Amino acid sequence: MLAGDHCQLSPTIVSTQAAREGFDRNLLERVVDMYAAKVTRRLTVQYRMHEQIMQFSSETFYGGELRADTTVARHVLADLPRSAACQTRGG
Repeated sequence: MLAGDHCQLSPTIVSTQAAREGFDRNLLERVVDMYAAKVTRRLTVQYRMHEQIMQFSSETFYGGELRADTTVARHVLADLPRSAACQTRGG
């Protein structure tokens, strides 16, 4: 099983010959091109960031369908334990 986003982190290619030979595309891009809908599933819920930060990605790459899970949708840095400890120490 492979997991990832074939539209992110494309290879950095400086050789035009390597690009011509197909090395400008990552493994996931190749798999999607070969098998398309048989092997892909679109992300609809993300668990990493505040919903306002995620909004750009949702609109730009997911047609507005991406949602933030309720466990992270309204998280702010001040809610994190280490952040609170740093504020108490003044730094």
